[in-house]
Amino acid sequence: MVEYTSEFIQKTAVRSNRNMIEYFKREIPTLLALHHDHLPDLSNLFQMVKDPQKYINGGFINRIGGLYTPDEQQFILDISARFERVKLGFAYFSLLGSNKRPFEAVRLAQSQLRTGWQKTGVTLGFNQTLEAHLAGIQKLAFFLFFDDPDITQIEQICVFHDAGEPVIGDFTPHCPISREDKSRIELLGVHLITSSRSRGINSLAQHIHDAVNIYDGSDPAYHNIRSKVKDCDLLEMCQEALFIMVHCPEEQSAQVNTRLQEFWDYVGPRLTNDRAKNFFHSLQTSRYRTNLSIDAYQNILMHAHRYMLMTDPDCMNVYAKFKEAVTIRIHKDRPSELEQAPT
Repeated sequence: MVEYTSEFIQKTAVRSNRNMIEYFKREIPTLLALHHDHLPDLSNLFQMVKDPQKYINGGFINRIGGLYTPDEQQFILDISARFERVKLGFAYFSLLGSNKRPFEAVRLAQSQLRTGWQKTGVTLGFNQTLEAHLAGIQKLAFFLFFDDPDITQIEQICVFHDAGEPVIGDFTPHCPISREDKSRIELLGVHLITSSRSRGINSLAQHIHDAVNIYDGSDPAYHNIRSKVKDCDLLEMCQEALFIMVHCPEEQSAQVNTRLQEFWDYVGPRLTNDRAKNFFHSLQTSRYRTNLSIDAYQNILMHAHRYMLMTDPDCMNVYAKFKEAVTIRIHKDRPSELEQAPT
């Protein structure tokens, strides 16, 4: 296996962002040409240079400068100069209409890869996308907090809280950027894709904006919601680690388990809700099973969920509520007879 060094981990971010970098490099010249051919007045208004490389290397800021303060504009340019993925992301989204940006961010979440799957050095033949990560968090939210009166809002924040990543890409803790700068550039990316909300014409932009503000904010009114979303975000990392383990070659499982220890060490102390802690405890012990296999993976998750329910002080009532919530969710998702009727 590849030696586990900071340099190797940094390169995982490069690999995870590579497909989006290639996509942006293909699309930006086409979009730029369309602007100059069909919207020459608009291109002149924003002083949009025709040379794609000049536009990518900072020219894009004239197109979106009105959204940011001079200090924010300079910050975007400074981070863009250090990270190609950030530069290309801002350049690409700047060429889209403000109404289209949030929808494009959701679409590109299907292609943006995450670095965690690359860090083990094990070739799995597949990778986790941002969309899969967010869907996993949403599913965990329902299974853990199905009876919370705010479950709808919790699930919505799970889906949208990482909306800035399609703009800036994915980083690892070993990338040469501080946590504060990473958070700031991500929020500026979110601002770019949600600018249409200010005109009240894009509900998706508003949903994304609200979700990110609650997740990254500190308003005590949303403490319950925020803590549960963050717990699910952390637990999805553990599910990811377990999924990697069951798919890695058996002869490498012990070494991979050691490499993934940082996931478990990071997540455990940061969980705040009892259900999340109990779910984590069951998952953590399951990774030492001798029959850890692809077939056993779903059984491990089901066992962890049952353990979480059974350790609740009001377990019988909670279990009944869970069955009821699942029934309602199934009927809600199932097409009605009218929808199923032939047209």
